[in-house]
Amino acid sequence: MAARGWCESCVAVDFPHPGHECLMQKNGIRARHKRRYKVTADSKHNLPVAANLLNRNFTPSGPNLAWTSDITYPWTDEGWLYLAIVFDLFNREVVGWSLKPRMTADIVPDALTMAWFHRKPASGSAKRTPPI
Repeated sequence: MAARGWCESCVAVDFPHPGHECLMQKNGIRARHKRRYKVTADSKHNLPVAANLLNRNFTPSGPNLAWTSDITYPWTDEGWLYLAIVFDLFNREVVGWSLKPRMTADIVPDALTMAWFHRKPASGSAKRTPPI
């Protein structure tokens, strides 16, 4: 019975013998694995929500007037990494970031600290990040 596999173009291919793994390895072909899905947020909670300081004004008139942050979860050969990024909304420049192997409560504050020391904004500037 022929072995069944998938090629890069996602078309089913029948291999003539069960030793197709060795044949693929000799030709430098690797099977693509489906990425794992990571659940990252629980929006069904009773926690307080921070005030909307920007009022949907995402185009400030100058630098350091409005920052925002985001967290992304890239998959690497070592597993998931957690990257928090702080952006200046004026020019969409990355002004701070933090990369960690685990999602911890200090990932966003660390990115904000980097941004704060890098940019040194005027006192009284308001920053808001989404809750973790």
